[in-house]
Amino acid sequence: TAPRIARYDLSWESLQLVNPRLIYVVLTGYGTRGPDNAMTAFDYSAFWSRSGIMSLIGEPDGPPMPCRPGQGDHATALNLLSGTLAALRLRDLTGEGQFVEVTLQRTGAWTIGADVATSLILEDQPPRIDRVQPGNPMFNSYETADGRWLMLVMPTGDRYWHPLCRALEQPQWSEDERFSSLMGRMEHTAELTGAMRTVFSSRTLAEWTPLLNAEALTWAPVAELPEVIHDPQMDAMNAWTEIDGPEGPFRTLNTPFDIAGADVGPRGPAPKTGQHTHEVLQELGLSDDELAELAASGALG
Repeated sequence: TAPRIARYDLSWESLQLVNPRLIYVVLTGYGTRGPDNAMTAFDYSAFWSRSGIMSLIGEPDGPPMPCRPGQGDHATALNLLSGTLAALRLRDLTGEGQFVEVTLQRTGAWTIGADVATSLILEDQPPRIDRVQPGNPMFNSYETADGRWLMLVMPTGDRYWHPLCRALEQPQWSEDERFSSLMGRMEHTAELTGAMRTVFSSRTLAEWTPLLNAEALTWAPVAELPEVIHDPQMDAMNAWTEIDGPEGPFRTLNTPFDIAGADVGPRGPAPKTGQHTHEVLQELGLSDDELAELAASGALG
């Protein structure tokens, strides 16, 4: 928080005097300015709750839903990385240090930019997605006979309507004037959605998969994590890596992007607090005697 930065005299203004080429990066819940710059935060509070995301997630008449652990931290970390890389490039161009500031709250709002943009214009709360009466029945989730779920994602419904009717083996729907256009399907969404729920509940997810794929429809199963970690598509895209930990090698998530000809994966597990302090300070030019003096003073935890 801003008060803690000031308490230890670690502000951008003070450190820039020591090193004018410094890239100064600060990450907080809400920022170093504004009425709430002293508030502590986690991603659950600043990223998920106060950004507005939480108010949009869940059934229309149900309570708001919490996020998963670290969900906001990961997105915010990528913003932090982007800002830092841009600042390094700016320093290359100008020779001057840069101040980079990222907050959990702003990142949260950025991830729902489409909804936020609507609210900025209309000053209104976007409605939650109603699975029983969606705006477009072809952009909705459905339960299958084995209790699994799938998600149809076909906002340009007219293009996919007849292929969907074939996949669901409902040719009569193609001739039904109520459903012949996107506007018609939206107007009669309750009837069509109810009929689609009945049809989807008649087969298992495994049975629906080849039928939907045969018509090249845009859809996906609601995958569970044991399926995700064994998904051949994820394997093909280098989603996993193996790193050495204190108790031996283990499989973990890879960096979420690849760069041809470069190894950008994780080098090891997250370090312990202070694990690399001496190494970093030595890289900055401090001698062994200076490090010993800092340690004796209590400056190094």
